[in-house]
Amino acid sequence: MDLVSIALPECHVEARHDLRRGVLLLVNYLNMLLPEDNSWQLSSGASVLSYHLPIMQVLLNELNIADAHKYYDIAAIHQTVQCIVYVTSQRGWSNRNDDICDQTVSALLDVIVAFHEGRGGTARSYLGRSVTLSAAMALRHLTCENSMNSQGNLVIEPFIYRNHNNQHGLIWLLPLWAYRSVEVRAAGLGIASAVSAVSLGRVYLTQACHQLAGGLWALMLNILLDSSECSQVRQEAALVLCNMVNETSLKLAESQSDDQLHSDSSVVPDEKIYQGPCVVDEDSGLTIYEHQALEALIQHTQFFKKVSAMISQTFTAPVSALPTTHWTAGNPPDSDFTLTDGGEADLSSAAQSLSLPPNNASQLDISNQELSANSGLLIDNTTEPVKPQSRSIITPSLCASVLQLCQNLVCVSPQYLARSILKDGVLGELTKLCGGEKLSHILKLYIKGGRADREKLNVLFLEVAWLVEEIISTFQSVVYVDAIASTSVLLQPIFMLRIIRLGMSVSSGISDTTISKHAKQQLFVIWDSMVNFLLKCLLIRKDDALPNIVTALSNVWKPFIDDIQLIVSSTECPPARDSSLRFLSVLFGYIGKAKSLCGATVLSVDNEVHCISVFESFLDDEETKKFSSGCVLSKCLVEVYEAHLSSSNPRAEAVLANDALRNLLYISTTAKQHCLESGLVESTIDRLKQLNAKLNIDSLDKQKRKRYEESRLRAIVGSLKLLQSLLHSSKAAKLAALHSGLTHTIQKLWQWCCLSCSVLLSPVLRLLTTYVLDCEQACCSLAYTKATATTPLSGGNKALLHCLLRLTTEYLKETESNWEYLLLLFNVLAAAAKSTEGRGIIWKMNFLQGFSDLNLPKVSTKNRTKSPWKHHPYQLWFKILLSFSFYDDGQLLIAKLSNSVDILLDFIDELPLILSKTPFIILRNLSFSSTNKPKILANPRFISCLKRRLNDQSEPFYQLIACNTLWALLYNNQKARVSIKNAGIPSTLQSQLTEYLNNTENNDSSFLTTEYLHHIDCVISLIDGKQK
Repeated sequence: MDLVSIALPECHVEARHDLRRGVLLLVNYLNMLLPEDNSWQLSSGASVLSYHLPIMQVLLNELNIADAHKYYDIAAIHQTVQCIVYVTSQRGWSNRNDDICDQTVSALLDVIVAFHEGRGGTARSYLGRSVTLSAAMALRHLTCENSMNSQGNLVIEPFIYRNHNNQHGLIWLLPLWAYRSVEVRAAGLGIASAVSAVSLGRVYLTQACHQLAGGLWALMLNILLDSSECSQVRQEAALVLCNMVNETSLKLAESQSDDQLHSDSSVVPDEKIYQGPCVVDEDSGLTIYEHQALEALIQHTQFFKKVSAMISQTFTAPVSALPTTHWTAGNPPDSDFTLTDGGEADLSSAAQSLSLPPNNASQLDISNQELSANSGLLIDNTTEPVKPQSRSIITPSLCASVLQLCQNLVCVSPQYLARSILKDGVLGELTKLCGGEKLSHILKLYIKGGRADREKLNVLFLEVAWLVEEIISTFQSVVYVDAIASTSVLLQPIFMLRIIRLGMSVSSGISDTTISKHAKQQLFVIWDSMVNFLLKCLLIRKDDALPNIVTALSNVWKPFIDDIQLIVSSTECPPARDSSLRFLSVLFGYIGKAKSLCGATVLSVDNEVHCISVFESFLDDEETKKFSSGCVLSKCLVEVYEAHLSSSNPRAEAVLANDALRNLLYISTTAKQHCLESGLVESTIDRLKQLNAKLNIDSLDKQKRKRYEESRLRAIVGSLKLLQSLLHSSKAAKLAALHSGLTHTIQKLWQWCCLSCSVLLSPVLRLLTTYVLDCEQACCSLAYTKATATTPLSGGNKALLHCLLRLTTEYLKETESNWEYLLLLFNVLAAAAKSTEGRGIIWKMNFLQGFSDLNLPKVSTKNRTKSPWKHHPYQLWFKILLSFSFYDDGQLLIAKLSNSVDILLDFIDELPLILSKTPFIILRNLSFSSTNKPKILANPRFISCLKRRLNDQSEPFYQLIACNTLWALLYNNQKARVSIKNAGIPSTLQSQLTEYLNNTENNDSSFLTTEYLHHIDCVISLIDGKQK
């Protein structure tokens, strides 16, 4: 680089110029050869990028504005600025040196201003066009570099032009936007899009354009909607508008006056200045601001109709000559650029259709007047701009940037603009674009092509990938904000199928090792967008989306599962893997919820039944159980789950895989069978034992306990929930857990349950509820005692059932605050009462005496809306008494409780009819015990209660239970026969039987009625002395 500024005699000036030119071209060429990741290193071990700083210092010396001889040598300055373009195109060239970046920006701004200040005729002149182009491209690169080195408003500070204590802000950008060269216009707008990413940049842009008709908004909209403008220029205009459309820009401060809205740009602007559009209503003359102005602007320009036309004209043919979307060092290392003339935008027509506030009526137009009295920047256009004969190509990147703008518009004004998108056909055109083969054809062509083909299609592929991502994001935005638009177009099976197929078109390239890392990341992004869209549809519009997604998946289920298995198993793109796991978890969770609801109620929604049946056929193929989708998915999820658990610090991926796996196990029998055969039950219980041991060790050290306790407790909760799904409706899994010592493991964890009730207690109780349900061996294990370490919380060598009873007794003191835990505790105790050992422990601990202390709730006279039965312990006690009442010894134990029969009769009389079912059944069961019959019959209220229920013909179920109770009392009991006859019950039964036989045509023939009549016949026969 010393050769660039070498001093030679005047007779060798030409040789010096050639030498300088050759050195700079060499630097350009070497920069062009550098890889994207900047991984090259010199033999000394230093990075190639470390030499960019001294190179840039030499180049900046060549741009010294004080050296007039150099500064007015157009060829020399062009070579210097062109070299700066190549150096700044390398990401990280500045090595986070803010000073060198600021100096480079300042030098390039001096070049821009020097070439345009006071010259006039810029749009027609070719003098210095290459210098202007190179300077604009270098500044565009520097905006990216600055955003990496700085944050917030510091990013744009170097781009604020100041001269002789006069601040001109960003007015120097305006000549670039009106330049004859397409590349300069695109670069200038690219700088504006980068600057507008921060709040202060948006303010400066607004101030720079405040003298233009319609301001920045009208100018950018005119460029974007001008069909004769180059697609790259229009794309950058769309990106500027994307950054301008936000709540802060559209908010008008209450204290802001109309004069402050249009203050002079030479004044340092305030960040709170209004940056949104201003529109004057022609009828009323009022000025409209904020969201109303934006909506009026969109409606007046027919924005969405033109966007719909742009989408329909999107060019996606595999042509390698499409315009590029990024400025890098991709041009050949020549002394001159090959420039492409494009039609100049008619900037003067930017806001002809808009009315401005009265004080803006005299503001000057950008195309033919002086921009600012203080700026000194002039643009002269004395001739009409030449328009091209044909329209510009709508590239995928232009379409993507416009869709990004649409998303921002929908976010700031959801209802109005979302309906406008639907009304003006934008969603319809996007649906056609997804349904056609244009996009997927380019993606598949790139994936299946060789290296040479991929190099030709690289730009188009990246644009199409971005377009697909933005299409799906647009759909997602509409689904989020508007129900009508989403249900009418988006949430339909055919549309869902198109989106799924579009996302699946990239799956074959994910496992291809020949595809570059950057391209593969784009494939992952497309898949991630597709899965996130389906996920948001499920979360936001579950009732509409679930049946349509299931219907769509039924057409591509097997390839979809293969693709999602590939994504989940890959470690190249964690976001795509995580979103896939979330989608599986939510989908399986909704199916499981629908399954439980349909199983719990007689009536069910047709869509839910359809979803369940379809998924059962998907996951559990009886012919190929070992290769069914449920088995394949469970195998994949178990591998992901265990792989992330094996790390020293389990990450979020393990939690996501856990959620997806346990929701799958709930609905798939083949998945559960595979996990059972693979030993997942045993390994999960072993992991619980290890975590408990680590917790015990960490508790000895206070620092370790604070550091690891929370993460270990979360891991225990995840294992408990996974076990619960494994044990659900599986007797084999429960026995496997029993043999692996689940009961003893929970007993050892019990002390931590008591210490961390809010974290561990609920999952442990839910697991126990599932564990003991319909499994006698598991119920018995709760009463078994196994030697363990004695601690005050663990209960010493007592059985787990002792711990449960102690905790229940403690929580019964405050029923309302502990209601959730009490429900779970009594569920476990009711199941434990089904074993002889369990009933014995419950009785010996005098636990049932609490039932004798129950009192009927008092009805509040102040608050009659509150039900007195809510959170009343009777619901809990009836569960455990019902379990006792089905066994002979349990019936005797209930009868031994003081006033047990009176308490049951009190609740039968006082409770609403629908709530008195359980105590009535308990009394019925007590009547089967020959020992209890005298005590029951001795209570005069009992026979009266039965007679009252028999006479209530509106409730046939209670009639049947009452008649069944009479049958039990009469069997082998003469005293019962006498008591029942004295109560006049036989005549009641006989009259009901006669009435039914006389009206056989009009009578109900349901199961309850038939059983009731059979019971009446048997009871009457027993009263008459005939055994039945």
